[in-house]
Amino acid sequence: AWQQLNRPALAIHGEYDIQAINDKWTFEIVNAVNHAGKNLAERVVIPKTEHSLMNYPSREALMTAMSERQHSAVNPGEHYNNATLTVVLDWLAKHSKS
Repeated sequence: AWQQLNRPALAIHGEYDIQAINDKWTFEIVNAVNHAGKNLAERVVIPKTEHSLMNYPSREALMTAMSERQHSAVNPGEHYNNATLTVVLDWLAKHSKS
């Protein structure tokens, strides 16, 4: 399915994403979309960021927040990651038609 894509694609992965295990999936999507010389897909790994794209100073801080039930994707509070928004907005601007 990804090989048939003829539109730009952005694969975003958080460095601390324990749900996705690792960023291998981003390479697989980019390689599938970009097969046959297409250059439509790119990947970004956002540092210090977890699965729901919230920011934590370390993987240990994330794990502590999760075990103490201080982690909420619905209400990220101080963990809201502006870098994620910047990545997406920059990518959209790059791929918007003039």
